[in-house]
Amino acid sequence: MIKDLEKKQQLTRLGKIKLGIKVNKDGKEYPRAVDYFVCPPEVQAVFGEKPTELRIVFVAPKNEYPNEAEERDVFTNQSYRWYSRSRGLLCSGDGEISKRWVDTKTGDVPNDKTEPTDKKKVDGICAGQKCPDYIAGNRCRETMFLQFIMPEVVGLGIWQIDTSSYYSMININSTLRLMKAAWGRMTNIPLVLALIEKEVTPKETNRKKKVRVLELRSKYRLMDTPVLELLGQYLLPPADDEVPDVIPEEIPPDTDEVVIDEKTTVTKPKAEKTARQPKPGSGAGQPQQSPNPPQSTSNSNAEPAPEKESRKKEQPPVVPAADLGYNNEMERDEMRKSLIDTLNALGLDGAPKKQRWLSDRGYTKNSKDLTRDEMVKFVALAKQELDFVKQAKNIGNKPAGEENS
Repeated sequence: MIKDLEKKQQLTRLGKIKLGIKVNKDGKEYPRAVDYFVCPPEVQAVFGEKPTELRIVFVAPKNEYPNEAEERDVFTNQSYRWYSRSRGLLCSGDGEISKRWVDTKTGDVPNDKTEPTDKKKVDGICAGQKCPDYIAGNRCRETMFLQFIMPEVVGLGIWQIDTSSYYSMININSTLRLMKAAWGRMTNIPLVLALIEKEVTPKETNRKKKVRVLELRSKYRLMDTPVLELLGQYLLPPADDEVPDVIPEEIPPDTDEVVIDEKTTVTKPKAEKTARQPKPGSGAGQPQQSPNPPQSTSNSNAEPAPEKESRKKEQPPVVPAADLGYNNEMERDEMRKSLIDTLNALGLDGAPKKQRWLSDRGYTKNSKDLTRDEMVKFVALAKQELDFVKQAKNIGNKPAGEENS
């Protein structure tokens, strides 16, 4: 055992999720944004060919961070960056300090004629949006390398999304701050990463336009306790400094945009129930005859309460097991019990939570109408999530250095 190596643990980067595709125009390739996540086959196998939502979890080392921003930057990795398609990363900064590659002979950034031995990285001042390279528009820009795991996807490691959207960064940062304030942490909580359309007004043009931005959602309420425990032992891989494949403007050019339909659901207040007034001469209020009269109370002069009318909702007929692909009713009952027991073990007690779990995975009908194939799929997903929770707890409870013993 090499003690120094035992203390260092790092997750593998499995691949990247892209926000756009490359299109050919006049013999040249240009990036173009799309309204879905561009995913590799193993991710499509779980979320579909063109998903707009991904179920993710952020992870980070269990360290003492000086502030919320330092912890968040471990897996969001935000900075100003200037890339060259041929020379890679030329400059990066945080708005105060920059690290810039220069040609030692010219003092300027390296070009195609710069020899590798003449390149040197130097520290300097980062002026952020006031930097001439940022103002130029096609050089420096805000960049975020968002890193996360997807427990349902095959593989043990990290997935990454690159974006230069200012509005996506604001969305992600704001939600993470709220999570930290509400739950005391931002990591190891199941989330949904969505790609949505949003109307914005850039200050450069002061004109409204529609862009697609990243947004974090959670199936938990602020008062809920998240299911997963802290992993706390693993380091994320450093965000690569290679030229991102596609960091497009997050709106497709030359396309007819559909006007945002802001749907508002209005719940009409229920009419207050009023006691039914007896009709004159109807005899209401008189004692009713019953085959099993109740025992008399001490207050014999008290007027008996009117009987409540039966208002049972009609239940939809249960679909026969054979019509849903099961061999018999017993098989359906056993598989349904297996799903219920697994969801209970995940802390999803109660029918509403179980139905919400199914809805989050694309099934919005009654759980009793699951076909046999659907039941097999959801039982496998539930057990996979439960295994992940157990592994997370085991890893979080192990002392450092014990994993490989």
